[in-house]
Parts: sequence; structure tokens; C-alpha cells
Amino acid sequence: MLFFGWLAWKDRVKTSVFLKRIGVLSSSTSSLCLFCKNEVKTTKHVLLFYPLVWKLWSEIVSWCDLKWAIPSSVEGLFQWWASEKYKYWVHELWKIIPKAVLWSVWKLRNECLFKGAQPDFANLSERVKVQIAIWAKLHMEGINYLVHNLVSNLKQSRYILYSVVL
Repeated sequence: MLFFGWLAWKDRVKTSVFLKRIGVLSSSTSSLCLFCKNEVKTTKHVLLFYPLVWKLWSEIVSWCDLKWAIPSSVEGLFQWWASEKYKYWVHELWKIIPKAVLWSVWKLRNECLFKGAQPDFANLSERVKVQIAIWAKLHMEGINYLVHNLVSNLKQSRYILYSVVL
């Protein structure tokens, strides 16, 4: 998940546009987004701008009681995310969120592309919550809650997590 975040930040995610640019795919291969079939499949489109992914980002920002305008790139996303100031342990939790979202969106895209799955964006939000809860449970001391309890209401769980780490 962390390496994927780095790839996205550097715009090196293996989209068809990237693969065409480095000569892996022929120019006749479709570059249209797997989800909407209207836009070119760039890292920015798949991970930020596809309307349902944008809706997911907006939902996550609202979990944190913040407002934003979506950044124009994954690099901009990481810069905005890093600009929020929290105490150390809360910051550790905070910085995993964008990586969990990016990884979950990419995994869904791969399931659709390689396994013929249908995009299920209702489930995507839950997948992101699970990624965040598992990471918090595994990597942060003092969290004695079940992953299921953290996932069931992430917005309230953040207050629980903050109280544990403060």
C-alpha cells in the first residue's frame, strides 16, 4: 500500500496511458477508463476525478469534518493531506487514509479489469474503512477495539482513536 502511494505520487501507476508511453501497449489499445468508458485512463482520473471516486474522497473528508477542493494531482492530494497538523499519533493515523483510499480504488479497478467484477462503489467505502481500521489496529499501540467496531462507524471511531493516542 505504501509503495503504491509512492507510485501514484510519482504518476507511475501502470495505467494504459503510462504503459503506452513506455511502449508496453500498442497505440491501438483503448485508453478509456474502465469505469466510465468516457475519459482517458490516467492516474489522476482513476484515483481522483472519476465521479464516484471523487464522491468517496468527499465522504472521507467529511468523516474528518473538513472541507476541500479536490487537488489537481495525487501529489497535490498528498501535499494537502500533509498540511493538516495533528499530534504525532493522530498524524500517523491521518497519513494512512489517502494511501488506503488510493490502494482500495486501484484494487477495485484491478478486480474489474482482470476478474470481470462489476464496480461496486457502495462496497468501496467499506473497503477503505477496513483498510484504515486494520492499519490502525496493527500499527498503533493502545487500540483495544475490534476492527469491526472501528469500521462500523469510522466517523465516531476517529474520536475513539484520537482519545487513545492523545
